[in-house]
Amino acid sequence: MTKLYYPGLADEARAQLEAIWQRSVEVAREHGYSLTFHGSVARDIDLVAVPWASHCSDQETVARAIQGAARESSLHGMAFDAADGDQGTVRPHGRRGWAFHLGGPYIDLSVVAPTDPALAEARARITELEAKLNTPELYDFAIGVVQEAAHQRERYGSQHDEGKSPLDWFWLLGFLCQKAAFAAIAGDVGKALHHCISSAAALANWHAALLNQNTAMRPGIAPPRASAARTAASE
Repeated sequence: MTKLYYPGLADEARAQLEAIWQRSVEVAREHGYSLTFHGSVARDIDLVAVPWASHCSDQETVARAIQGAARESSLHGMAFDAADGDQGTVRPHGRRGWAFHLGGPYIDLSVVAPTDPALAEARARITELEAKLNTPELYDFAIGVVQEAAHQRERYGSQHDEGKSPLDWFWLLGFLCQKAAFAAIAGDVGKALHHCISSAAALANWHAALLNQNTAMRPGIAPPRASAARTAASE
């Protein structure tokens, strides 16, 4: 267990804060939090509870549990709210704070907000889907073409109309097919399969553009003139 340094405190007060600290760490852990301290610990004990486990109690619940631990461990059997009220004060970055008086020193507690499990799950799902989108499928042609076409629209999409002429599509397809051929000649089957699929995906995007279903994909390799002009002006 971490020991605290209390400069200028009498032995009795030091022993009290040490007991409060140790019990508070245990209680915070029971609620899924890691407890740490900061500051000089000269006249109070500044604690920060950080969500640590996958499932945590809400901020007020862990704050009240720490308050109860302080009350049990304090010499005077008290740990009452200073002024922040039941909800605690709102602090930067989603923290909420409480001050608990102990009949002498007091605890200044900050509790970091745990992440909403549903939000964390959604973020993990987005990361998983992005990884799939950016990982080429080589062996299932139909799935590979759909995934690669979406990847191309994401990576090479443009709101400009420049670089989207029929000849831009023609040159892109020739470039991709050439890469597939050279890879096959070199014996790099994996790269050849990838460029076969990327060629077909480019055709799928051209097909969508001809039908005006999705015109995001930009096959041209030169930057749009408007963008190029802005770049030249800034140089």
